[in-house]
Amino acid sequence: MTASSSLRALLPAAAVALAVCAPCLADSQLSRGAGAPAVAHLMLQVSIPAFAQVMSSGQPGRLTVSPDDLERGYVDVTDARIEVHANQRGEKRLVAAVIGAFARSVEITGLPQAVVVAAAGPYGDVRLPESRRGVVDSRYVVRYRIHLDRGIAPGTYPWPLYLRLEVD
Repeated sequence: MTASSSLRALLPAAAVALAVCAPCLADSQLSRGAGAPAVAHLMLQVSIPAFAQVMSSGQPGRLTVSPDDLERGYVDVTDARIEVHANQRGEKRLVAAVIGAFARSVEITGLPQAVVVAAAGPYGDVRLPESRRGVVDSRYVVRYRIHLDRGIAPGTYPWPLYLRLEVD
């Protein structure tokens, strides 16, 4: 939920609060006299929780590796999607880690920069552009190239990549 939609959701509650206070204003004028000005104060505080999330779709939950894939050395997954949403200020980085034991490395293209993540190496990350207000709301169509580890057998394996969003 964006900040503007959160505020729109709170407007009906503020209208109800004002409607409830209106009779109080009339009563205060009667008790002070007809000519005395009535004063009322309403304090409204809106708190929007910070969030940073990444969602991926379009890739299989499990990856089927064929003998042809093994001979080629990799599996391509195309037309996958990554959505990134955050409302915090600061540098935002999409961080990727290989978690599948059958994958030697994973390349991700379609992001602002290509990312290559090795199973034995450090995490791969990419800095994400943001608006002047610090908000990120981006969608990317990506391609994964999963380089297979030598010595694995054809079969079905769990998705080998973990993604998270970090805000510094």
